[in-house]
Amino acid sequence: MKRKTLTLVFTGLITLILTTLTMNAFLRKDKSQATDEQGHVLTGLWTDWNKAVQQDRPKLQEEILAQIREKAKDQRLAWDFYDASTRYVDAVTDRNWKLADSLAAEFADNVRKFDEPIVTFTWMGRRGGDSPLDILKYVQDHAKSLKSSRNDAFYRVGLSRYGGIGAALAPFLPEFYANDYEYALWQLLPFTSYPNVNEGDIYAALKDYERDSYPLGVYLEYLEASLNSLSRDAKLAELQKFADKYEGKAVSMYAKADILDFRFDEMEKSGAESAEYEAFYKECQDFEKARKAFNGDEAKIVGGLNSVDDIVRNLTEKNIGLRVEDGKIIAVLKNLKSV
Repeated sequence: MKRKTLTLVFTGLITLILTTLTMNAFLRKDKSQATDEQGHVLTGLWTDWNKAVQQDRPKLQEEILAQIREKAKDQRLAWDFYDASTRYVDAVTDRNWKLADSLAAEFADNVRKFDEPIVTFTWMGRRGGDSPLDILKYVQDHAKSLKSSRNDAFYRVGLSRYGGIGAALAPFLPEFYANDYEYALWQLLPFTSYPNVNEGDIYAALKDYERDSYPLGVYLEYLEASLNSLSRDAKLAELQKFADKYEGKAVSMYAKADILDFRFDEMEKSGAESAEYEAFYKECQDFEKARKAFNGDEAKIVGGLNSVDDIVRNLTEKNIGLRVEDGKIIAVLKNLKSV
């Protein structure tokens, strides 16, 4: 009996150790070290680098960045490594542009050796030369690793070399990325050149991941209603349908804001009467009141939704415009009774 008890104890201990090792391997990233405001872990060296920048000492900046890069390699600090590597290339190139090609090759080799998917993804997306579908394939090939990590410091960087619908994406998205895989797919979405956002492999991969999740899956559904090649009336109908479906939820405010934008544009083109503008202004005020009434995560979702507030400012600003007609200067007053 004693031997059986000991055997069970050792078996349980071994199982516990193996389970712990497995979990540590799976959650190998997203360390809990203290960071600075930019998300760096090597805070002391970054402080030294900032001082060198303020003192305008480019050579010292390069030396410190090289130190950060090497320490980040040793400690597997993805963001410190990438940020220091990028800034090192920029700093040395500014001093000697002839080194640009060799520095780019060195950076590529360092990224390959570092072998961290979030680093490689960001490097591929920002350097140029890789097609969006090639980058998508890399993301999907490394989905397991990307889904097991959340390096949120990278979420501030983005992939800047493509515009398109990227400019239309709401600023709240990074708050809700669950992992690096989700971040990568959303970053790839602006790469599409399709007239409709709900076409192509990038969209399909993102839709498959998000499904009907809230808020990101629902926000993707909003983009389907907003970013398409439908006629004006058909698009307005889709936006209204979305707003009605998610009435009371913060994401519905994006469709409502688009509808107000459409209406304001029509009023400007048609030369609406003052009474129409006054009624519309009241609607915009009601919208802003509703937007600011959300709390918690819902408030985060609409915190950067400023298009209707811009309309309100446009409607209430006071100015004098001048134009020339038949040799006469005509003053156009906006929200002014006299000059």
